Amino acid sequence: MSRISTLSAAVGLGLAGLIATAPTGADVPRYQMLNLNYSAVNYYLNDGLAGPYTQSFELILNPCDGTFSGDGDVPGYGESFTEGSINGARISYVSTYDVPPQTDYAVTVNNAVLSSDYSFTGLWSDN
Repeated sequence: MSRISTLSAAVGLGLAGLIATAPTGADVPRYQMLNLNYSAVNYYLNDGLAGPYTQSFELILNPCDGTFSGDGDVPGYGESFTEGSINGARISYVSTYDVPPQTDYAVTVNNAVLSSDYSFTGLWSDN
């Protein structure tokens, strides 16, 4: 059964400036990949009544096309892999990891809204 609710995340303070300048290209050499470190992405169920279920990830962003990918961690389950894109003030991604007995469990976020502090909120679903 698919669950949908809100999520929020906070990006490391040292990276906020990198995200802000990446889309404009100011002071970022062409084709330079940027490291983004999300220390806590909190997923909630039932309109925020259950959770948070936390995930972290370190992503490599290609500022030329807004795509990113990288490894992360889901406490209690282990390593995850995330890939997606940033388009203006929107972020979309899929994170996969193992939830026994299922392998390749996937959490999908489509068009979450990036805030001025580079946290984001939106809806998520799973398989």
